[in-house]
Amino acid sequence: DKKIDTLNAFDKRPKMMNDLVKNVISMEGFQRVDSDAKGLADKLSEFLPGLSGAPQAFGGTPSGINWIHANDHFVCRQAHGIPLSALSD
Repeated sequence: DKKIDTLNAFDKRPKMMNDLVKNVISMEGFQRVDSDAKGLADKLSEFLPGLSGAPQAFGGTPSGINWIHANDHFVCRQAHGIPLSALSD
């Protein structure tokens, strides 16, 4: 039940979480670190093309990807015992 779920703060307090995330994204430190990661994001998107250009719930970020989605790809594969794709011959 979303009203009593304590594990997902986005379900329990959506406005508070939306405001919090937008505030973090707007901070100079976040913008700088995410900008520094743009090259890595571009390389990762070559292998996981769905990351690039995917909608971002809180507006765009300098790297252009949602890092949680990128992380979820690897966590889900590990959790389901699916090997990582070979990135080269």
